[in-house]
Amino acid sequence: MPTRLLLPQDAIRDFCRAHAVRELAVFGSAVRVDFGSDSDVDVLIDLAPDARVGLDELIQSAVCPCRNIYH
Repeated sequence: MPTRLLLPQDAIRDFCRAHAVRELAVFGSAVRVDFGSDSDVDVLIDLAPDARVGLDELIQSAVCPCRNIYH
């Protein structure tokens, strides 16, 4: 049975609102049938022009809403 990626919609929505993320997209193997537990998760974000957050802060914060996403 292939691994599925479980995306906690409420936590992702809250994360995006808190960090001025206008759009978040998941791409690559995470959205294909060949996704597995050894796959990485590719994410693209579009920040609002007035966002006051840096890459380091986003990476540190991103760990929380994405815990236990493999099923």
